[in-house]
Amino acid sequence: MSHVRAQINVTTQTEILKLISNLSNLDDTFTVENFNGSIRVNARSIMGMLYITAECGDQLYLVNNTRDGVFPALLDELRVVA
Repeated sequence: MSHVRAQINVTTQTEILKLISNLSNLDDTFTVENFNGSIRVNARSIMGMLYITAECGDQLYLVNNTRDGVFPALLDELRVVA
């Protein structure tokens, strides 16, 4: 299944906690995956986010599983613009 995703830049524990906190206030469900989608974690999981950032570095993508392609403006500061 294909989906729209947004590349995000979260490298520090503070950024991870801020992302989790922001996502926790939303009704939608989110995952974070690596560049090819072979590793996916719940974007609201501290352990999952720590694992994927350590494993995949700056090649992280946020996916909205509830409403494909919808990303709240509060995440704009974490998005990578190409």
